Amino acid sequence: MTLKNLIKNNRIEGSIGSLIVIGFTLYVLLFNTRLEELYERQSYNFLYDLTSESKTTIEDSEVVIVYMDALSHKVMNQPFNRTWSRKLHAELIDRLTNAGAKAIVFDVIFSDPGDDPQVDNLLADAMSRNGKVILGADYNTFEHRTDSQHSFVAAKSITMPYKKFNDASAGWGLAVLATDEDFVVRKHRHQLFEEKIPSLTWKTAEVLDLNVFKDTSIRSYEKYVRYYGPPNAIPNVSYSQAYNNDGVPNDFFKDKIVFIGVRPIAGTFIERRDEFRNPFLTLKRNFTFMPGVEVQATLLLNFIREDWLKRVSPVVELFIFVITSLLIGYGFTLLRPIPLTITCLILSTVFALAPIWLFKYQLIWFPWLLFSIGQIPIAWISSMSYKSINWIIQKRAFEEQRKIAVAQIHEQAALLDKANDAIFVLTLDWNVSYWNRSAKLLYGWDKDEINSNEIWRNKINVFNDVIDHAQEIVVSDGFWAGEMKQLNINDKEIIVNSRWTLVKDNDNNPESVLIINNDITEIRQLEQQFLRAQRMESLGTLAGGIAHDLNNILSPILLAGEMLRINHKDQFDPKFNRIVNILNTSAKRGASMVNQILTFARGSSNEKVTINLNHIIKEMEKIIFETFPKNIEFDINRDSDLKMIQGDPTQVHQILLNLCVNARDAMPDGGKIKISAQNVTLDSKTAYKIKSGRTGRFVLLSVADNGTGISQVLVKKIFDPFFTTKEEGKGTGLGLATVTTIIKQHNGFLNLITKPDVGTTFDIYFPQSEIISDSLEDLDIKEASYGRNEIVLVIEDEKSMREMTKSTLENYGYQVIVASDGAKGIELFLQNKNEVSAVIVDYMMPVMSGNSTIQALLSYNPELAILVISGLDEAEKSKNTFKKANLEYLKKPFTHNQLLNNVHQLLN
Repeated sequence: MTLKNLIKNNRIEGSIGSLIVIGFTLYVLLFNTRLEELYERQSYNFLYDLTSESKTTIEDSEVVIVYMDALSHKVMNQPFNRTWSRKLHAELIDRLTNAGAKAIVFDVIFSDPGDDPQVDNLLADAMSRNGKVILGADYNTFEHRTDSQHSFVAAKSITMPYKKFNDASAGWGLAVLATDEDFVVRKHRHQLFEEKIPSLTWKTAEVLDLNVFKDTSIRSYEKYVRYYGPPNAIPNVSYSQAYNNDGVPNDFFKDKIVFIGVRPIAGTFIERRDEFRNPFLTLKRNFTFMPGVEVQATLLLNFIREDWLKRVSPVVELFIFVITSLLIGYGFTLLRPIPLTITCLILSTVFALAPIWLFKYQLIWFPWLLFSIGQIPIAWISSMSYKSINWIIQKRAFEEQRKIAVAQIHEQAALLDKANDAIFVLTLDWNVSYWNRSAKLLYGWDKDEINSNEIWRNKINVFNDVIDHAQEIVVSDGFWAGEMKQLNINDKEIIVNSRWTLVKDNDNNPESVLIINNDITEIRQLEQQFLRAQRMESLGTLAGGIAHDLNNILSPILLAGEMLRINHKDQFDPKFNRIVNILNTSAKRGASMVNQILTFARGSSNEKVTINLNHIIKEMEKIIFETFPKNIEFDINRDSDLKMIQGDPTQVHQILLNLCVNARDAMPDGGKIKISAQNVTLDSKTAYKIKSGRTGRFVLLSVADNGTGISQVLVKKIFDPFFTTKEEGKGTGLGLATVTTIIKQHNGFLNLITKPDVGTTFDIYFPQSEIISDSLEDLDIKEASYGRNEIVLVIEDEKSMREMTKSTLENYGYQVIVASDGAKGIELFLQNKNEVSAVIVDYMMPVMSGNSTIQALLSYNPELAILVISGLDEAEKSKNTFKKANLEYLKKPFTHNQLLNNVHQLLN
């Protein structure tokens, strides 16, 4: 086949590919598929996000909103679950009339007479005086059973305004909004076509004699809602502000159409009513709801300004889509690769920006233009395939030149010696015929030594399954690539990235194999070290989770022990007190263990205490005598007058353990480890000899061994993360790196003394501390404080913890109400907010987090006393989040004295 015919056929194939995609797209568009509905909605939402501006309110709005919101409920003293006083509505209408409001639209249903006919007369008179009050009506559908066989028929009902109000108003319309399945109002609905009942905004347009109502040609247009921004884009005030004229400009309502409606009060996991999704913020995956009255106001603004969104006819949309796709599909085959790629990028940008420009500046919504972007990569692939076919044709012309190149391989071999990769050629008998310099550096054998199948098969490639597979594939397919493990002349395992290419002779028969190997041993070792570090991190996360649950188990035990002692009939019974002391001591030991687990999980401690290193050494002495080999001798010296240091006991214990383990590993045949602690004072002359040393008084912790020592070459590397001299899989290389990190956190420094075949000494200097230890037992000495019958709300998801906290507080003069999660806690607080003196909140809870619960409680009472309890140190950050609040933090597990004293301190 000639080149001309190939090009012609390729262009036909490119056009056919475009037609196939067009056919699929037409099927999606013309048959009202689910995919079409989903795409239209997402296009509508995304275009709003892409065209949004930072401003959230519109200037010179002809429409304003008065919200019956939570503030108004509180200020106006109106109930949440019943209708408002109609006298307030009547007075508000008069205020708006006097302020020059153009019309008043109630997104509220006045369907029934009120309790007081005189008040109803006041409201009706106010409507009559204004003359342009439009009322809302409701439209309901339901199923009605017609017989005993459970046969149902659909039924509809319209809830009209009460006749007295209807007669006094300028008209009424349905307040019901028609939404799509994702609860977004996208289309204008003028009326219910079955009953010809106008919508609330359409009736308002009629009363105001707007052009959109008068012009029948405009009425027939299919209109799509143009939103002006996220919620609160339309100017609005609270009902109480409008009623009391509190902070409302004098001309705020002048010549404006005022919508009056409800701002729903919805919290977490509460069903939303009278709210609809706003199309903004979809790119952030954050569903934003706006009140129905704001949607109504948006619809009316569209009518007033005649700036609703429009779509061209379906025929025009499809015509543009088809013509564009065909031009792209065929035209791309005419371009060369670089101009083709540039054209693809330009057209992709144009097709992406065109819908945005039309949407924002022309108010034309053309969702299917984005569909055309899908044609661009398809056409690009078709065109590149054509170029590939052209390249194959040209490749035939260079076939003879390839034969000449094969004959010149050995002449050019000298150049390959300069390559960093190991390059060599094997005959089909798997003997080496070429061996470059990098191959010698990688494996250790010279060309003369390696020219043997024996070395290649039985020395370098001991993993015969991989080498056999590579040889089979390269002979059959002409190429093989992959990783393989090999050995060098020192029997050290190496990993190479290998590429094998079959070389043929002039008669196209296999002749030899060209192999290029790249040493990736260090890369794979680093990957293994990284994976081990990830496993350590996962173990830390698991340990943290377990520790959190243990805290919730230990806290009730601590509280229960004290309650048993208090409620026992004979509090001086020595046997009973001994049992209670054992219970408390065991629980506190468990708490200490949990704290160590949490310290391991987070990698560092936020709190340091006073430590006597003699105690740490004594604990280590027990461990090493029980676990270390018997051929290792220990010499442990402790200064009886040893000064205290300030630090984290778990981390100091980790330092000592790491150094002892390293000393053990440095003496595989046995030896002696010496551990000592003493008080030292460094002057300027002595401190100068120690790297990072400084003058002052320190506690010196020394760990010395008489093992193999460390060479000067390795001394510079041993503190690097992931560096290890141990065999693969027997060390992470993190031990000494962790030691240096902990020492720096404790404001200390380290001195290393080592000599090969003599031994190694690690001297660690900790600053001395004069601070007296403040332990958990010290805190318990304070006598518990009694309450004065105050009411405390306890919000805790763990039942045992909740019950023990309640019993402890009640036993010391408090009244307690409890809730098992944040949502129930907020509900109980609202029912008793004038009586509750303090709230105890668990930071980790289901349904609502402790942080969200605290925020909600403070929104109702900023002065509320709150005690946050948690086993996690992260919870203490809540004190920084709510800086001005009366808030304290108590860490689990805690004793009854700590609980009672913290509550007493908050309340006083």
